[in-house]
Amino acid sequence: MMKSTVLLAFVGSALGRTFTVYNACPFTIWPAVFTDLNVGSAVPSVETGWEAAAYTKRTFTVPDNWKAGRIWGRRNCNFSTNPGPNSCLTGGCNGGLLCDSHTGTGVPPASVAEWTLSASDGLDWYDVSLVDGYNLPMSITNNVGCEVASCAVDLGPDCPAALKGPYDSSGFPVGCKSACFANLDGNQADSGNCCSGSHNTPATCPPSGVQYYSYFKDRCPRSYVYAYDESSGTALWTCPASKKADSTISPPSSSPDNTPVEITNLKALGSYNWIEDEIPTIAIPGRPAVWKDQSLPIRLREDLGAPFFDENIARNIGFLLETDLLAIEVSQAGDPEFDLSKENIDIVTNRNSLPKLIKFAISGGRYGGKYTDQFRIDAQLAPNGRTVILTRYEIPRRNQQTHGAGQLEQKSNGPQQSTDSKPDNGRAQHKPFIGFDHIFERMCTEELASIHATDSSGSDVSLRPVGYHRIVRYDLLGLRLLVRSRVDCMQSPLRPQLDLPEAEVDSLSKALEKTNLEPEPEPSKASAPLVQGEDSQVRYVKFGEHVPQDLLMDIKLAPNGKVNWYSDASTTVSSKLIKRHRNNVYPQCFLSQTPSLRVATRATVQGQDFVAQLKTYDTNSLTTEHERQAQKFRNLISVLKQMRQSLQMHGSDFPLAFVWTQRGDMTVHHIEEKTKYLSDKGLGKF
Repeated sequence: MMKSTVLLAFVGSALGRTFTVYNACPFTIWPAVFTDLNVGSAVPSVETGWEAAAYTKRTFTVPDNWKAGRIWGRRNCNFSTNPGPNSCLTGGCNGGLLCDSHTGTGVPPASVAEWTLSASDGLDWYDVSLVDGYNLPMSITNNVGCEVASCAVDLGPDCPAALKGPYDSSGFPVGCKSACFANLDGNQADSGNCCSGSHNTPATCPPSGVQYYSYFKDRCPRSYVYAYDESSGTALWTCPASKKADSTISPPSSSPDNTPVEITNLKALGSYNWIEDEIPTIAIPGRPAVWKDQSLPIRLREDLGAPFFDENIARNIGFLLETDLLAIEVSQAGDPEFDLSKENIDIVTNRNSLPKLIKFAISGGRYGGKYTDQFRIDAQLAPNGRTVILTRYEIPRRNQQTHGAGQLEQKSNGPQQSTDSKPDNGRAQHKPFIGFDHIFERMCTEELASIHATDSSGSDVSLRPVGYHRIVRYDLLGLRLLVRSRVDCMQSPLRPQLDLPEAEVDSLSKALEKTNLEPEPEPSKASAPLVQGEDSQVRYVKFGEHVPQDLLMDIKLAPNGKVNWYSDASTTVSSKLIKRHRNNVYPQCFLSQTPSLRVATRATVQGQDFVAQLKTYDTNSLTTEHERQAQKFRNLISVLKQMRQSLQMHGSDFPLAFVWTQRGDMTVHHIEEKTKYLSDKGLGKF
């Protein structure tokens, strides 16, 4: 069954509505537009017909008061000798390619999208109609959370014999007629199928009297199947006409591109540990946990209890980038030549936002898949007009336990209690299950020593460092990115290490040599002062040392050792857990520039979970994977550039929200308030 479809999206703009017609079919179609001028004179700013190659789109403006408008697709057309309605196998119109503005309605069978905008009740009315039969899968989407009207399945192949056709030259059915158009009861002027003559009211033309009504409605429940289908409750849809959106961003095409995907000018600008405390506190430059070797197999203890750190505490500061700027400022304080504004940063983000954008970037406008996250990413433009700051949208905490389908859930960037249920092995679960990744990380890394510090009153306090975060700057395909990511651990510095290429030597060590941050391999008995950051809600303590980039390592636990380096909607993966949490492994490694990944094979034996094998991957062993995924990163950069263009077009006065709901374009919304975002002073640092 063909799963491609014609997607039609409409959003608001200052000039009217922005409509996008996207041909998601693997073949050419000929879209057409018609306005009933007897109902209203407003017409869209597009010709009444055009050719649309496979996977192409057309965007145009429609007046707010468009009435009785319809859009449909035509199949198998040839206008060279016949400009009339028979120039197409289905959906043809008077006029040929350009449908006549007065009489150019489509010839059945044809799937039709219908609109009346800004009706007298203040609503937009729309539907996907099969009253004239079916010839293409079709959906109407929008960017303001209103219902989707659709018939997104191919009805041609299993259409009832009495309705099937016409057929293309290969004998494939490209349409499915309505019972009315097929004239099954022999009199279209007085027909229960057509709701005509003595059957011209809802009472005299019920769905039970329409032949094959159930066939169409069962397969396309969100479509308008016959003349009085409103009674079904899923035929005619409405949306408040006052709902507006600013613009949309379309996923780039994946046409072959041989541009090398290489990261250059890698430099660590800062790092820190969160401190487990109710007051947002970090240790700069911090220290990652150290990997500790153990004999295999390792039994995974499921009773370790609460996660490392509830980073909801961290969210109390309002904007997590504040910690990044503070860590950079303190880490680079010993280098008089460092100036963040001279780094020429294009994109500032945490690592986890980038794989989400990749999902959109490679979607081609099609449905992203059951396990693809919908997302909202908010963005600000710095006064320099160049730097874009991306922030993951967080659901207000009071809503996190009861969020509905319409809300977009985002998770924290650090250790947290797993939202996945532990497989039921018949054992009572007395403590929260924190997820096998976190269990394994806790069991196979040395716990960081406490920090002795002095608070503002002069009292000694003991601080527990937890999640380690690193902020790196690099160039990728013409953009300079500043990326923060959490690093799981480091290899022991006493172990022999791989040679680090000179081009990747981290210059942060030179800056730290000029500071008083001495390495602390053993717990220090001296107390370091807790310092309140200037104009900041975050406290910090100087602790730790710069860690060379080549010592850093991430940890993944994979059932049966199978790592999904990346999967998209077309990838078949049986494990729901793998689909949700293992399908971004390579992009995460590449975009954070963490040089090593240790993968543990998890196996279950007699109800107990074990790590049976360990394997370490580095840049050299992932060369083939990098080449396979290179186009994804090219698409990502294209999307980031489009996002910046949207911000530059709107200016730096207010943030924008970029929203994707698993299909179609990414929509862009104006955000009125700025209190939850980086301050003007913070933006000015770029």
